[in-house]
Order: sequence, then C-alpha cells, then structure tokens
Amino acid sequence: MELSQVFVCSRCGQCCQGEGGIYLREGEAARAAAAMGLSPADFVRRFAVAEAGLLALPSAEDGFCVLYDRLSGGCRIQAVKPAMCRAWPFFDGPLRYAEGFAAVKAFCPGIHPEAAWADFTTFHRVFLHETPPVSYRLALRQGPLPRPSGLQPSEGNPNEPHP
Repeated sequence: MELSQVFVCSRCGQCCQGEGGIYLREGEAARAAAAMGLSPADFVRRFAVAEAGLLALPSAEDGFCVLYDRLSGGCRIQAVKPAMCRAWPFFDGPLRYAEGFAAVKAFCPGIHPEAAWADFTTFHRVFLHETPPVSYRLALRQGPLPRPSGLQPSEGNPNEPHP
C-alpha cells in the first residue's frame, strides 16, 4: 500500500461528534474568535465551557461539536481549528495500541481499509513528524494546561444561538 494513502481525511464529520470535549490550547480561542468575527470573550462565552481546569468546546444536543456546521458538513473554524481536532485520528491510543487503532479505523472512513497498524504509525512518524503525540488525558494528569489569559467561559448554556 502507498504510505500516503493510509489516511486521507474525507471531511465526513464523524470525528466532530461524541462526548469528551475538545480542549483549547493557549491562543486557540482567540484564533477561533477572529475567524468567526467575534471578540475572544464573546467566543468563550458563547461556545466554551470550563472542564477539568481547561476551556473546552462541548457537544451540542445532537452530539456534534458546537462549531460543526450541519449545512456545509464541516467545521466553522476549519482554517484555525484546535490542535486536538487537527491531530485526529492520531491520538495516543491508536498510535500505541493495535486495539485502539482497530477501533479508530472502524469509525473513521479516512483510514484506508487495507491499512495496518504499522502503516498507521509509520504514516504518523513520516508525515506528521511526531512519535507519539502528547495525550491530553496524560497532560491533565500532570496538571492543567494554561488557561488562555483573561477568558472565562459562561456558566450558562454553551449552545446558545449564534449568527
């Protein structure tokens, strides 16, 4: 199999649904806000929640990320989407464990059906130059990532209507 074909994102949106939240690193809320024409404070108030000492993008009632655009079938901030989203499907579990890879492969149509776990880990090392990525759960066990300066999530509904 051609290594470059191991993973080709089909932008299906499957990775944009489910529980678990997307954690925002320093500067990501501000970049997302700018992409949406909002102030960082407005973006955080409307779209973020506090989770484990971090800012996170929660799921909406339908299970999709609050920034998933159902009309276009894509991310409303695709050009500046968080690192955690850009890393999909190359997370700690699928890179370290064959069982984790098998679960992700069954879920993600962007992973070639003939790709083996060794192909997947080689693709990650060759094309993404990481071996393996930092696990957000591991980072949380080691202590919270820095909260973006001066931004506080709302205590109310993070899924309030948006323009």
